[in-house]
Amino acid sequence: MMASGVSSVPSTGGELVVLGDKVNREVFIGNVSKDTSKEALMRFLNDAMQCTGLSPTGYKSICACYVSDNFAFVECVTAEDASLILNLNRIPFKGMCLRVSRPSKYNGPQTPSKTWHDLACFQPNISSAMKELMMPVIADNKVNRELFIGNTTSEMTEMGLASFLNNAMEKVKMTTAPGSSITACHIRGKFGFVELRSVEETNNALNLNNIPYKGINLKISRPSKYAGPQYPVRTWQELTGEANATDQKALVADGTITDRELFLGNITSEMDKESLVAFLGNAMRQAGLATKGEGNPIIGCDVRVNFAFLEFRSVEETTNAMYLNNIVYLGVRLKVRRPSKYVGPDTLIRDWDELLTGLITGKGLAICNPGTSAMIDSIPKMSVEMTKQSTAHACLKCTASERTRILKLENMISKEDLECDSEYDDIVLETREECSEFGTLKNVIIPRTGKYAAKIFLEYETEDDAVNAMKQLAGRMFDGRRVEATYCTELELKNTSRKSRFGILESQ
Repeated sequence: MMASGVSSVPSTGGELVVLGDKVNREVFIGNVSKDTSKEALMRFLNDAMQCTGLSPTGYKSICACYVSDNFAFVECVTAEDASLILNLNRIPFKGMCLRVSRPSKYNGPQTPSKTWHDLACFQPNISSAMKELMMPVIADNKVNRELFIGNTTSEMTEMGLASFLNNAMEKVKMTTAPGSSITACHIRGKFGFVELRSVEETNNALNLNNIPYKGINLKISRPSKYAGPQYPVRTWQELTGEANATDQKALVADGTITDRELFLGNITSEMDKESLVAFLGNAMRQAGLATKGEGNPIIGCDVRVNFAFLEFRSVEETTNAMYLNNIVYLGVRLKVRRPSKYVGPDTLIRDWDELLTGLITGKGLAICNPGTSAMIDSIPKMSVEMTKQSTAHACLKCTASERTRILKLENMISKEDLECDSEYDDIVLETREECSEFGTLKNVIIPRTGKYAAKIFLEYETEDDAVNAMKQLAGRMFDGRRVEATYCTELELKNTSRKSRFGILESQ
C-alpha cells in the first residue's frame, strides 16, 4: 500500500506524469561517491523508498537524476515524493552517508522529516545487492582517522596532549592493540587535530568528549570535512561515571610548567623524544616514582642538540623524577636537574644509583610530597628487570666484531669475599648455577690474587650465549654495587687462567 500522501498520475501510455513545479520536486544529494552513475543512484534511492514503505512496491519516486563531482540533484515525480525522500537523509551508500535535503533555491514550506536511522516505519526488505551498497565501509584514510579537539590552550603541548589522550584511552580500554593509538597531534591556538592509527580507535576516541585536561574540558568531535557514518557515543563523564575535572587527578596536570619541568643533559643524536619519554616514564613507573595514577607521568619532551626539557603531569612526580639523575641510557649517564628558570623551593639532589641501592637492599627512601609535611618512607620494590634496563642498552651497542664467548664481570664481589676458602667455593658454585641459566656455561674463573683478583670470567659455549648473559647481567645491582660487564678475548682468558689457576671450575 502506498505511503500516506503519495500520489501519481499515470498517462494513457502507462508512464508517470510529473506534477508540480520542478523546484518543489527537486532534492539535493550530498556526499556522493565520484564513481557513482546517475542510473545507480536513482535505482538505489527508489529501492530504499520502497523497502521502507515510503513508496509502494514498483513505484519509482525519482524520475530524473543529475550527478556532479560529489553531489547530485534528483527530480521526483511529485512534490510529496520530494518531501518523503528527505527521510533518507544519512542513508549509507558506497561507504558514505548521503546528505539528503532541499536545494538552496527552494523557498516552499518545510516539512518535518526523520533521518534514515530514525525511521519508525523501517521494515527491512532489502535485496543483497542493496545491502552491499549500504554497508558502512569506511576507507582507512586520514579523514576517517582524524578528530577535532576544541578548547586547547597555550599551555598544552602537542606531545603532552597526545600522551594524555593515549593514557585516557588505555585507562578505559578503548585501544585495540598495544602501543600508542594517536600517531599525530597538531595544535592551532584554541583548537587542534589528532590522527589515530585505525578507524576503530578513532570511533572509540569520540567517547573522550568533555574529558578534563589542565582544568579545561576538551571538545572532541569529527572534523567538518568528515562525511562517513555517525556512531552513538558518550561523554567522558558518562563513560567513566566521573562528574567533573576534580575527579580526574590521575590524568590532569597541576602547577605551572616551570614547576613541572626538568632539564635533561648528556643526550646524544641516537635519542629521540619518543624513546626518551618511553624509557624514563617506564623507569619511573617501575621504581614507584609515578604517584599520580596510571600512564606515563611525562607528558612533554622538547629535545635540543645535546639536552632536552621534560614536562611532567604533576609537581609531585617532577620532584620524584630527580631520582633519574645519572640513569644510564644507551651507554650514557643522563643528567637530570631543575632548569635555570626554576624559582621554587630547593630540592635535594637525587641519584639513580641511590634509588636502586635503596630498592635492592630494602631501605626506605624519602620521596618528597610537595605541599605536605608527609614523607613516604618506602616505595614498592622495583623488579629485577628494571635494574638491568638502564645499562643493558650499553651492551647492545657493541658491534658483532666486539662480541666474544667470554664475559668479564667487575664490581660484583670484593677481595675480602675471597679470603675464606669455603666462602670462595660457595661464590664459584652460586655464580655457575645462576649464570648457567643464560646459556651453556663451560667455565667460571675467579682469580683470588693478581691484577684480575675479584673479577669473574664466564666462558660460554657460543657467542649467542654470552650476548644473552650480557643482557641479563649488565647494570645489575648486587649487594648495593652495580655490576659492570664487558667482553674479553680468548687470549685474555688464557693468560688469566695461566696466571691464576686457582678458582677455575672445569665443565663437567
